[in-house]
Amino acid sequence: MAGRTTCMVMPAAGFIIITILLAVSTTVADDSTPIPADGSQVGSWFDNNVKPLAECKGVFDAALVTAEDGPKLIKVMKDGSGNFKTLTDAINSIQERNTKRVVVYIGGGAYNKKIKIPQNKPFVTLYGSPKNMPTLMFDGTAQKYGTVYSEFGARAGWDAQAVALQISGDKVAFYNCKFIGFQDTLYDYKGLHFFKDCYIQGTVDFIFGKGNLSTWYVL
Repeated sequence: MAGRTTCMVMPAAGFIIITILLAVSTTVADDSTPIPADGSQVGSWFDNNVKPLAECKGVFDAALVTAEDGPKLIKVMKDGSGNFKTLTDAINSIQERNTKRVVVYIGGGAYNKKIKIPQNKPFVTLYGSPKNMPTLMFDGTAQKYGTVYSEFGARAGWDAQAVALQISGDKVAFYNCKFIGFQDTLYDYKGLHFFKDCYIQGTVDFIFGKGNLSTWYVL
């Protein structure tokens, strides 16, 4: 097979937030006020409902209050100056069924590896600096194994599905991120997900799945 299909997820100026599967650690939303269906109203909804943590503790459930009390910071730096050189090692270091927020700071550079945050590791935030943005990428398609179990490093022509991100957790938010793939770039499998100031590029149903996805300024 000729050619290589590359899937990339690039945190641009901020956060990928994960509460149940994958989730910003400093801002949260009041779940009692639904996101408006009219895209022109989402900006005002965001300003009115997504507040700093200190202003929202009264609306959190007990697990989230506990998670945000004393978050842990892990640094991933390719030059070895952080806690880990790879994002995979950083995620593996997070204990299963963790009850505290873990913020994984990702230094600039390209990280070529398929990344998975398992369901038993909630309250995880991935953060990339806008001044030195990281690029998370992998080479692979679903031509042989299907969307979910596409093989890392598989080579294929430009006619194969190449998902950049699959989300199956609940209450996951993405801020200032860029997602680039080929067919079916974003697989919004299930759960509630919010995308703000994001860029998604692909072909043929490049956003698909059964999830409940809300967007604000997605290009």
